[in-house]
Amino acid sequence: MNEYIKVAVDAMGGDNAPQEIVKGAVEAVNESSKVKVYLVGMKEAVERELAGHTYPKEQIEVVPASEIIETAEPPVMAIRKKKDSSLVKALNLVKDGTCDAYVSAGSTGATLVGGQVIVGRIKGVERPPLAPLIPTATGCSLLIDCGANVDARPSHLVQFAKMGSVYMEHVMGIKNPKVGIVNIGAEEEKGNALVKETFPLLKNCPAINFIGGQGYSGRRGGCGGVRSLCGERHLKDLRGCGCDPDLEGEGRHDDESAQQDRRASREAGPQADPEGV
Repeated sequence: MNEYIKVAVDAMGGDNAPQEIVKGAVEAVNESSKVKVYLVGMKEAVERELAGHTYPKEQIEVVPASEIIETAEPPVMAIRKKKDSSLVKALNLVKDGTCDAYVSAGSTGATLVGGQVIVGRIKGVERPPLAPLIPTATGCSLLIDCGANVDARPSHLVQFAKMGSVYMEHVMGIKNPKVGIVNIGAEEEKGNALVKETFPLLKNCPAINFIGGQGYSGRRGGCGGVRSLCGERHLKDLRGCGCDPDLEGEGRHDDESAQQDRRASREAGPQADPEGV
């Protein structure tokens, strides 16, 4: 009998759900025989989407849920009132030990609240951070935290650094990853009171490979970024730009031929580039 990694997926969360969520679940089980996905959501809608795909039936199970938590809903109220929502039921599958992990493209706030209220924090963790992977020219970096905590203490940032370092090493495979604190410059004396108090704590932390302050040049080379009040702003800036910060202005969403044309235009001189990039 296979020992699966069991993942509870909120099938109704995010854009174009459940179509895109089901598609992702099918791709996952087709790529790995070690994963079993529990799709939690409106049973008829999820099964209708599954009917159009080919996949190992024993690796996907549908768990019915009658409610959906919308992105605009107040997270705390939604978690309390919608007990039969796909998001809450998926989290409960982790809480009761049925599943090992939870995935949702839906409400970030509800996921954060539900993660603490339903599943609970790991012992010793003071605050849960949000940590997206940011693509770079050589791989990726981790921005942690980027909006889960409006206010943070130095001890929280040190924990974020440790958690981010462990994630990059054991999940992304980067040995002894670099850790930098997002700041207005690299100098230790720069920054607000929080940064100045946190800097020496990170510098003297033996559990991480701290490289100092980063004006978010830390996106190169797989550096982990530690939140300094502006992590969410950095993330939204990148989304707004729609470009890879390490590709000198090339559109990240352009295909390869488009990027090559843009590079060729630049090399031919500024007058040859109608966009003036």
